Amino acid sequence: MMTNCFAGKTYLVVDDFNDMRSMIKSILKTLGVTDIVTASNGRDAVSAIEKNHFDVVLCDYNLGDGRNGQQVLEETRERNLLTNHSLFLMITAENTRDMVMSAIEYEPDTYLSKPFTKDVLKARVEKLLNFKSLCKPVFEAVDVGNYSNAVKLLDHIGDSNPKNRSALLRLRADLCFQNGRYDEAEAIYEQVLGDRAVSWATMGLGKLYFAQGKHNDAEDMFDRLVNGSTPVPSAYDWLARCQRMQGDYEEALETLEAGLQVSPNAVLRQQQHAEVAMLQENYKLAEKSYAKLDRLSQNSIYRTPSMTAGWVGAMSANGKHDSALMTLKKMQQEYKTDREAKLCALVATASVYRNKGDDAKAQVELDSGTKLYDKMAARVPGYLALDYAKSLAGSGNTEAAEAVMKVVVQNNHDDPVFMGRAIEVCREAGISEDPQAMIQSMCKEIIAMNNQGVRLIRDGKLEPAIEFFRKAQEAMLGNKVINLNAALAMIMHMEKAGSNTENLREARACIQQVKTLEPDNERLPQLTRRMRKLS
Repeated sequence: MMTNCFAGKTYLVVDDFNDMRSMIKSILKTLGVTDIVTASNGRDAVSAIEKNHFDVVLCDYNLGDGRNGQQVLEETRERNLLTNHSLFLMITAENTRDMVMSAIEYEPDTYLSKPFTKDVLKARVEKLLNFKSLCKPVFEAVDVGNYSNAVKLLDHIGDSNPKNRSALLRLRADLCFQNGRYDEAEAIYEQVLGDRAVSWATMGLGKLYFAQGKHNDAEDMFDRLVNGSTPVPSAYDWLARCQRMQGDYEEALETLEAGLQVSPNAVLRQQQHAEVAMLQENYKLAEKSYAKLDRLSQNSIYRTPSMTAGWVGAMSANGKHDSALMTLKKMQQEYKTDREAKLCALVATASVYRNKGDDAKAQVELDSGTKLYDKMAARVPGYLALDYAKSLAGSGNTEAAEAVMKVVVQNNHDDPVFMGRAIEVCREAGISEDPQAMIQSMCKEIIAMNNQGVRLIRDGKLEPAIEFFRKAQEAMLGNKVINLNAALAMIMHMEKAGSNTENLREARACIQQVKTLEPDNERLPQLTRRMRKLS
């Protein structure tokens, strides 16, 4: 049984010490593993995962210079480099609270503390592999986008595997949530919580409420998690988002500071802390927070030009305009040929000059930014479009700012966290008297339109669905959901009636558009796999 469980699987062992890599490799060989790849640093680990499929990754947290184990996990998750079938085990040599919380921050399948024995490693991996094997048909259904069948398969598996009831319910709820079946997901979360307090169900219900705009209910869920006996790090982030949606910036700042005490190495939490400090006009704290973010985000997949631009904004708000401009020059050196970074720098430079009182230079930079923005069109990331809209409003061009905001909302209507940030920018910049009502109204229109096209797909009316989404694309070229559903309709039509050149070309273009805007979109891998079969 042991050999059947471990043999035939591919393993990646990541550790900066050769002796440790050799020891783990030896243990795996005694368990029947023959296909083992090793890496001595985070860069080589990510490169190996890019090029090969691994069933199991065992990665040390401390990897010397460069990416650490947490950053390897972040990158593999964000870029969808590992499949649903794969395992990621984090290994750490320290048992301090900070280290353990950092190690589990992004939820590896499990973590091991050094030193560990062969029996401990065997027991952890064997349990996880058996569960993955049990759910293999479910993951295969998810891989081809058949969520309904995946849920049915889970029901069948659950009936005959009562000992895995909790894990299977969690997977079922997550699948329903991801597929927009909110009522079913909510019923599962409430069923589980009716028996006892379970963190994953509380977290899931909180996220569901947030997605539905029920921010008070969501806040209650996340508050339970941060005040429980074992705080959940990500709950601090979600609680702060709820508080931000309601304009409670002081409470949000306190929440994030508490979260950073629990787990201090989370890049996105640090970024949110810096953003809220700016919203609260606590510029000294914001500058300090952005400086820490700059250090934390080295080697992180989450590092963006916008983080540096935020730091520059804090410096300038503190009157350090020359330092801000110097930092922008360094940023342009870091990214060089990146057009996104160029646009970010132009927008940020305009803001610095405006703060200095040099409106003429500010307008020159902003005009250059406008030319580049127009060239990039739908390829401008949402967060950067928000900065651009804010800069336009700051220059007095409110009409142009409103036009940009309309496009931003159209292209990101499905992201409630981003919509919250859009509302904040509108408030800051004086765009619309009631930003929340304006944005919610726009989102409802887009959702209703998208649902109309989705109903055509579900009813099997694929040719009308293709035409419907083609027209929708003309109005919203950068909308990720519209592009993905257009690609889905074309793929389903070709799977049924045979491939043709026009639909293949259009479907590839839709998928590529989403890859450009959001490379880690969770729907991309399954659509890409289905496209390959047609090609």
